[in-house]
Amino acid sequence: MSTETLSRTLAPEIRVLNAEKGLVEYIASDETLDSYAEIIRAAGWRFDQRFTSNPVFVDSHSYWGIRDVLGKVVEWKVDGKKLVEVVQWAIDVSENALAKLGFEMTAKGYLKAVSVGFLPVRSVRREDTDFTRCCDEMGLDQGARDSVRRIFWEQQQIELSACVIGANPAALAKAYDDRSIERGLFDGVGLGGDEGAEVIGVAGGIFERHPDEAVRKLAALTLRSFATGRLSAKGPGGRVTDQPGRGGAGQKDHRPHVDRRWMNNVARELGVI
Repeated sequence: MSTETLSRTLAPEIRVLNAEKGLVEYIASDETLDSYAEIIRAAGWRFDQRFTSNPVFVDSHSYWGIRDVLGKVVEWKVDGKKLVEVVQWAIDVSENALAKLGFEMTAKGYLKAVSVGFLPVRSVRREDTDFTRCCDEMGLDQGARDSVRRIFWEQQQIELSACVIGANPAALAKAYDDRSIERGLFDGVGLGGDEGAEVIGVAGGIFERHPDEAVRKLAALTLRSFATGRLSAKGPGGRVTDQPGRGGAGQKDHRPHVDRRWMNNVARELGVI
């Protein structure tokens, strides 16, 4: 069994089951050939005690602290060739502004992607002797057989992630521009105000228009670093401030500096700003 934790993102079918409780059903994984030229076998999903005792729902596979927790997975099952999971967003925790933002973006159609974090238990590659047999057993068509380089035959789920900030800045920018999400939610996660709006807009424009995937991902990472810096900044004596830079008189802003000059240059070339 590999000790390498992997993740695969799917823009799934989603269904809000109960808005008051923050319950959402996701098709978390299926047997579609992904951008890595890999397929995850649905029947291969395993859920050991590590997952069942703490089926956590986090932000973008980040495990650094409790601020990354968005909720919990309350149901999971393999239904045919799909992994179906029900998540309860932590909207009942008043301090969890990121969960509130994520749920609102999900309910209003801006946030659609989830990503499963897992440990591979067994995989089959093209060069393996049982590759053809595995393709036959899964019923893969010729197109998939010709394209797939690896099949995850058995895998252990570790967590489920939403990609609230960073994965698709264009969606975040649209939600911000439409004003369909309360501005207070953006403010609560460190993306409020003129500076936050500027970073969202620039990152979103680059993500939507730039042809180079590496540049798009870098814009997403910069946006996330900007927001995360605000969320995790430490005040005097190492104390983590609830809303860095927005405290009382005399309070210093200790959030890390994020160099965004390259984003502005790229955005100007694209005509975003």
